Amino acid sequence: MDKLVDKISNSIKKILKEQQLAFSNQTVILAVSAGPDSMSLLAGFYQLSRQYDMKLIVAHVDHQLRPDSAAEYRLLREYCVARDITVLNKQWPIAEHPPKGLEASAREFRYSFFTELMRKYNASFIATAHHADDLLENILMKLIRSGDLREMTSPRAVVRQQERIVVRPLMGFSKKELLDYCQVNRIPFIVDETNQRDFTMRNRVRHHLVPLLKGENSQILQNALFMQEQVAQLDGLASSLVKRIPQPELLGKWHRGLFVGPRDALSDLETAQQALVYEKLIARYLQKSVKVDAKRLARLAKIDGGQVLELKQQVKLVVTRQHYFLVDAAQLELLLQTLPKHIAVDKQFVVGGDVFVVTKNKAALPNHILLGTFYAGETKTFGIRQVQPGDKVRLSDGAHQLVKKRFAPQGIPASVRNYFWGLTDEETRDYLWIDCAYTNQVIPKNSCHYAIYQVLKNSKEK
Repeated sequence: MDKLVDKISNSIKKILKEQQLAFSNQTVILAVSAGPDSMSLLAGFYQLSRQYDMKLIVAHVDHQLRPDSAAEYRLLREYCVARDITVLNKQWPIAEHPPKGLEASAREFRYSFFTELMRKYNASFIATAHHADDLLENILMKLIRSGDLREMTSPRAVVRQQERIVVRPLMGFSKKELLDYCQVNRIPFIVDETNQRDFTMRNRVRHHLVPLLKGENSQILQNALFMQEQVAQLDGLASSLVKRIPQPELLGKWHRGLFVGPRDALSDLETAQQALVYEKLIARYLQKSVKVDAKRLARLAKIDGGQVLELKQQVKLVVTRQHYFLVDAAQLELLLQTLPKHIAVDKQFVVGGDVFVVTKNKAALPNHILLGTFYAGETKTFGIRQVQPGDKVRLSDGAHQLVKKRFAPQGIPASVRNYFWGLTDEETRDYLWIDCAYTNQVIPKNSCHYAIYQVLKNSKEK
């Protein structure tokens, strides 16, 4: 039996209780690599599991990036088998290794595996062995790359996401403390030899910058943790501010990746604060993390009309006198690529993963959201196409009008109009219906009244 002291396990227990995470009689996923950090995590949880009847599932990923990865798993398996701990290994196929962004792709693969296990075993959470040195390295790397303070808060002790909860209970320990812990308690581990080479920025920061900073101030790790706590508190204040303002809504009843909100909701805020709020709203509604430059936003706000702020990850922020628009251009363009050329009456069709149907049934349908109605001649099919800037619609007197004049009264700027699509007459190619903008004004004799619905996913109608 290992001569385990209580320091690690007591720290783990303290954090789990503070975060109100269930662990007694629970299943827990441990991300373990066989290095001294993760072996400390495993040893601490093992001691705790004997007191609180936890079932441990050890998850190991062989990235196939170095020759000793197989030896790591052998050591880990031997340790776990001797203690009746379930250990699972997954290889990252070499064919899936990208030419660029290897570190980020490897992380995505790992966490996908951990999340899969969390669901399979109905685990309470995933635990990783990140520590205070990891935080300091991350702060320095973000300072070098972007200088964005909000990016300097990871790794956090606890991250709650929709699909998983990740706990990092060793954040209060230094790398040296964990190494000493393993050595004193004779816990086996393997040192990753690639960490000794300076071929990555993290390794260069670890080998050269961090020792200098520790030489200047032995409390540098505690300062990093304090900084993380302060930034997290400020971030929490910003999040609470965002929750108090009127929230943006989908533009139209179905558009994914296109939200509109009232600009006056931000009018009392300074430009820098507005930029922060926009970042939070984009993260919340578009699920993307981007930086909004306050100076660019200030210049944009002085110009009337629908001005566009092009951001990273194909995100656009459009500001008009009365509204702001959050635009995920990448998602919307992919959505429009799925437009069918024709649709049949009473037959469901799919656009960007959403299901729709056009029918003459005007009665309220369960699991259906009415998008609009229009009149057209008796037909079995309609055309469907993306709205273009020069498109025209027919008015009741038979004249034509540019479609942009239908969008303008709705406050929809030109920069987002091309993300709409409409239904057309198969023969004349005239528009019959465009969401938020137009419904057919030329009603032929013996016409039928059609309705277009979005079909909710739990509907069984075919």
